[in-house]
Amino acid sequence: MVEEAAGTCMFEERKDKAKKTMGKKEKRVDEITALLAEEITPKLDMLRTERHAFMQYQKAGAELECLAHMKGRTIVPRLHERMPRLPSGIATLHRRVMTRTRHA
Repeated sequence: MVEEAAGTCMFEERKDKAKKTMGKKEKRVDEITALLAEEITPKLDMLRTERHAFMQYQKAGAELECLAHMKGRTIVPRLHERMPRLPSGIATLHRRVMTRTRHA
């Protein structure tokens, strides 16, 4: 009766309701944290690993392409410089190499 007269009963009810709501929210946070640890984090780690492997693959491919392009730039002009001095059999071989280089 004293609580009702002082008006504290209503605040106690609100306080209890808020505690109950907070308990439910904490339970939901715990569920989400468990889901994150069990399912999402391992998948994310796997995707990061795959991304790293793919980036290395792309880098290696770009490097290979660059080296192939540079090789074509340096070898072909040298062959052109030496061409007049080569015997006819080697000249034929050079033509074969040049046609293969163009098709590659």
